[in-house]
Amino acid sequence: MLRGYRWVNYTHGVTRTAEGWKVNKVLVGYVVEEFNSLKP
Repeated sequence: MLRGYRWVNYTHGVTRTAEGWKVNKVLVGYVVEEFNSLKP
C-alpha cells in the first residue's frame, strides 16, 4: 500500500518592514491518502 500527501490549501501572510517584506505566517493543509497504484 502506497501513502501519499496531497496539498489541500496553502495560506501565507506577509508584513512590510523598513527592510522590506517579511513572511510572518505559513499554513499548509494536507491530507494523507493511501492507494494501491499511481494514477496514469
